[in-house]
Amino acid sequence: MDVSTSLEVPFLGARSYLQGPSILESIQKYHGSSSNFIFKVRAQFTSNTIDVTTIQRNGAMPGAEYHWRKDKSEGCLYIYLNVANDNEKRIEFNESLITNKSIIKNEAVSLMIDPKLGLATQIVSLNKHLLLNTWPMIKPGRWVFMAMQMREDHNSDKILSVAIEKKVPASLMARSLIRSGEKNIGTLDFVWR
Repeated sequence: MDVSTSLEVPFLGARSYLQGPSILESIQKYHGSSSNFIFKVRAQFTSNTIDVTTIQRNGAMPGAEYHWRKDKSEGCLYIYLNVANDNEKRIEFNESLITNKSIIKNEAVSLMIDPKLGLATQIVSLNKHLLLNTWPMIKPGRWVFMAMQMREDHNSDKILSVAIEKKVPASLMARSLIRSGEKNIGTLDFVWR
């Protein structure tokens, strides 16, 4: 049986598209958070409304997918852009709220003070900041979030950090490790487009 709903997700700051972590945090608020998940984004979402469903639509590729495991259950949610022409919803946001509280050393960035923003937003902002400062690009573009895989929750008593694991120059892709203290708790994939 298909279970579907529409969710309102605000744009962050001046952006005219939804960031991957904003979509993820909205899905986890709706569905309940799981510390063991894979979240992949394939398309840019340019409306504040997304449709979340348990069954893939015939002939339509979802713009994102959320695969989760919790206790002994698991499942998948498919996320589609809802083209409803609604009034824009946005919240004030500046990545410097996160990046100004971080320290880059070698190919890792650590967040020294909790900025009281969603965990996915913190992780993605840290990774983008790290890549911009450690991998200079000649080709025009920007770092785009592709996927996040988490195996367990971040322990808020530990320092949250992100470290580059692998750079793939041929495809301008990067994989980073997400760390809670010294423990690897997940991975993050970005591409330069």
